[in-house]
Amino acid sequence: MNTYNHYSDAQPWFSIIIPVYNAEECIKQCLDSIINQTFKNYEIICIDNGSTDNSQSILEEYAKKDKRFKIISPENPKQDISRNNGIDLANGKYLLFISPDNWIEANTLELIYNKVEKYSAGAVQFDYKIFNNSKKTYKKIKHRPLSELDFSSGINPPGNEQKAKLFENKKINSTTRVVSILGIQIYKTEDNERERIQHILGNFIYTKKIKSKIKELKIFKILGFPISKRIIEDDICSYYCLGKLVSRHHLADLFFKNKLKKIKYNFDDIYILHSNSGEIYLFFAYLAKAFLRKNNSKKPLFVATQKYHIDILKLYYPEARYIYIPGMRFKTQSHIWKTRGHTFYILFSGNHFTKVEEDIKNQEIGQVHYLKSILKTLNLTENDFYKPIICDDIDLETKLNNKVSKINLKLNSFIIIAPEAMTCSELPRTFWIKLAQKLQQNKYDIYLNITDKANSIPECKTLDLSYRETYFLAKKAKAVISLRSGLSEFLIPTNTPNIAIYTKFRKCTKNAFPVDKGLEGFSMLKMPFIEAAKICEINADNYKDEDTLLEEVMSQLNKMLSQKEGNLV
Repeated sequence: MNTYNHYSDAQPWFSIIIPVYNAEECIKQCLDSIINQTFKNYEIICIDNGSTDNSQSILEEYAKKDKRFKIISPENPKQDISRNNGIDLANGKYLLFISPDNWIEANTLELIYNKVEKYSAGAVQFDYKIFNNSKKTYKKIKHRPLSELDFSSGINPPGNEQKAKLFENKKINSTTRVVSILGIQIYKTEDNERERIQHILGNFIYTKKIKSKIKELKIFKILGFPISKRIIEDDICSYYCLGKLVSRHHLADLFFKNKLKKIKYNFDDIYILHSNSGEIYLFFAYLAKAFLRKNNSKKPLFVATQKYHIDILKLYYPEARYIYIPGMRFKTQSHIWKTRGHTFYILFSGNHFTKVEEDIKNQEIGQVHYLKSILKTLNLTENDFYKPIICDDIDLETKLNNKVSKINLKLNSFIIIAPEAMTCSELPRTFWIKLAQKLQQNKYDIYLNITDKANSIPECKTLDLSYRETYFLAKKAKAVISLRSGLSEFLIPTNTPNIAIYTKFRKCTKNAFPVDKGLEGFSMLKMPFIEAAKICEINADNYKDEDTLLEEVMSQLNKMLSQKEGNLV
């Protein structure tokens, strides 16, 4: 019996949409005013319009600490498009647009909510103040009443409930959302696993985007007339304007021209890190030396697309040259490109991941493991495995110790709990709370490894650590207990007792497979050079509720630690 479905919060009351462009000087005040609201049921959708300053980093910093943030970077950054993107992503009952140089009082959302509840309002207006930065003075601006709609201060008066709502953002079904003003549909989106279609002002504006790891199609029409179309297929990017082909380029040529042409380092081969932490860890821990030797790469250049790629790279290959292009993803089926005298190795393409998911789903349990799939993609064998060698970093460890000292973590008796994962469905928060309480009863201090502050647990300590810092901290821990993720296997070389809980793989609806197949397909016990006694893998589906799962976790922890510490209660 599976009782561990992906946790889903109730629908937020407000979707707060913030278009951002080069707002590093003011955006923090704006965001702080929102997260400090007395009313907490809302989401924040920030659309970065191609900022060239530090705005994107600031947004990412806030998103790490608060799960209510969504950070979007549209390809064609214009404010009107940003607002449409925000509406499309909004889950709230009401929308609130805020400019990044604005801020709101701490009780603003609470006041709006109370008015809406009292009058069943379709919209709310309120006064505002303009701040004169040079004079340091405020000027109060009165809103313009919608008297022609019989609204008073933007609130639908009692007795006028029969009037059409001024604004309505409504989900018709699981894939369709409609936005209306005074009952007139101005925006409709149909969003499913295969594609997203938008209608603005009926069919005045029409857009379509297919969803795929290996190809792309984007269409933009006005009154049914094709304005632009972008197609990426078989690694070729074609752009059409007014129905005519304007350009056609290979993705490798575009990437070289836009990202690599100005690099002064004299590199030969390019290795694009195009995966999550698990695959990149396996590559650098076991296979990088053999793969670079096989390719005769003398001066490789690595392209990191996530910050943790850099951490993994420095841990195993600190002398490597790299560049960082955050969030980059190619719609490609290929593993290798060649252009302008360079060879590009993509680690790994969309085809690779689709094949792994299909094989785990369709083949017998135990026949597929994703490390073996990586070997096949790289055309390597198990004879090419290298034993992981970690490069120490004394300066980093010193900085880590200074950070840890500030939270008074008991380094001689602490356990790491890591409740977050990108691919496994979340366990109930109550499970992690009960686990922490049980460990604390047994005199263990708890370090909580989280990126979302909403997952905080009382009396547990946490810091904003990099992957490398987390690795060196885990070396000091008594044990690590985690929801199975790339971090779980990244910590294997620490030789710290490692308990990983497997739940349903939530990323692939099309190729969904049961937990037992996922466990076998991603099992850490099948990795080379491991100490099996230090690894325990638990299938959450085998336990009827979180209490029996907790008993099993504690029992396994007891076995793993009993030789040195005596039994836990």
